[in-house]
Parts: sequence; C-alpha cells; structure tokens
Amino acid sequence: MPYAKGSSFEPAEWSYLTGKLRISSSGEQAPIGRYDLPAVDLLDATQCAMYLDRLAGLHDFSSRKVTASVLAKRYGFLIVSPALYAMSVYNKMLEVEIADCVIQSAFVKDTWLPRLYLNRLLVTECDSGQEQRHAWRDHVIRHVFAEHLAPVWRSVSAVASIPRTVLWENTAIYVYALYENCIRQELNNGDRLRTEEDFKYLTCEAPAHLFGEQQNPLARYFGSPRTERVGIPVTPSVTAAPTAAVKAVRVRKTCCYFYQMKEKGSYCPTCPKIHCTS
Repeated sequence: MPYAKGSSFEPAEWSYLTGKLRISSSGEQAPIGRYDLPAVDLLDATQCAMYLDRLAGLHDFSSRKVTASVLAKRYGFLIVSPALYAMSVYNKMLEVEIADCVIQSAFVKDTWLPRLYLNRLLVTECDSGQEQRHAWRDHVIRHVFAEHLAPVWRSVSAVASIPRTVLWENTAIYVYALYENCIRQELNNGDRLRTEEDFKYLTCEAPAHLFGEQQNPLARYFGSPRTERVGIPVTPSVTAAPTAAVKAVRVRKTCCYFYQMKEKGSYCPTCPKIHCTS
C-alpha cells in the first residue's frame, strides 16, 4: 500500500479506543467465556447457529431472528466505531481482519455489551496528500465493510432468516451516531473538517462495492432527522406515547424487532411501525 506506512496508536489514542469504544488486544487476557467467539466462526453456518442459540439465553430472546438483530447491533458497533474513529480522527487504519477478531463478552449491570478482542494489533497511517488519502480511505472502508461485515451479515442473515437490510441498518445507526454525536461533540471546528468530509463520503458518495453490496447501505438509510413525538417506549398496542416530547429523530426504515424481546415488549422510539411514513 504505497499511500500508507506502519504506525501505532499513541497512549492517549489507545486509551480512548479501549475505554470508549470497547476494544482490547494481545497482551491482555484472551477471551475464554461461554459467550466469547472467534469472529470467523460467524461465517460457518453451524457455528453461527450454535452461537446465536447460546446468546438467546442471555435475555430470553424470543427467536433466533431477534437474537441476530441484537448481535448485529453489538458486533456492528465493535467493528465500525473504533475503525472509523481511528480513520477520521487519528488518520490511522485499525486492521480488523475477521481472522484476528474475537467477540469478548462483557456485561454492564445485566446488559450484554461485548468487547472486540484483536489477536494482533496492526496499525497503518496515511502517508501522503489529499488525493492519496482518498485512495487510502477507500482501502479502509473496503476492509471494514466489504471484507468483514458484508460476509458476516450474509452468513447471519441466512442462518437466522433475517433480512440483511435489518442488519445493515443496525450497523448504519452506529456510524451516524459516531460522527453526528461522538466526534462532533469532541472536536472543535478546526479539527472537524476531515471528519465531516469522511462522514459525507460514507453516507452520500462511497460506491457500493466498498460495502460488498449492490447499494451503499449507509446512504440507503441516511436521511435528515425529522421532528417527531418521542418519549417513553411505546407498547405494541399503542401508536404514540401520550407524554412524548417533540424532538428530532431519524426514523428507521426497517424494524429491528426490539418489540419482540420478551423482557421489553415495546417499540424503539425510532421504529417505523409507530411513525407516519408520509
């Protein structure tokens, strides 16, 4: 890769990634728990099915499809958040080869919030001007999406009989949140130029082949938030929360089946099932 050079994270950078974005690497305790899994096993139908069925016991998920949706949210966050944050904020590429990634289970209170364990910590840094950075950025995006998440989502979709569209939108919401909330709040105006340009490219301009799909999934679900009544979670028998506040939300285009979780029984505030589609 002529537009990149070997690099490493500064201590403060690595501390942020491990603390805020839930990754760890060799030299730290390797995963050995019941809900830990080498990511490559998600590509094997038998191993993937067994893992989803194990996860179902965590929160008494009502079906394998619901379990797969929850897994997609957790795993999508673990892959896209540190990799894209490193790309846009540090101008560095965090390698997330499927063979090097392990789902490392962790819990916050009673909620399953796994970490991403990397068997090898490999980092490169963009080493040229703007034009070369664009080629480097395409390489990073392809590495994260087309080479990693796309094959994982194809496997999970087939095993759990869940549309890939749901898995991709579950991923997309974390990309939007990373740039619109996390990065914008942390960086001042002068430091935000590169990150805003990266976000625009990801959600509006990046070609579909970088994602391993026929259509850019980040562009497909991206749209301006609109003013809606949102408030307490809505039960399946009610179409609007009576005490809802008015705020801007990005209504989903697919339902993530949150309302089918036995312990929840409510819709997400952004669920298309409770919002007017006109």
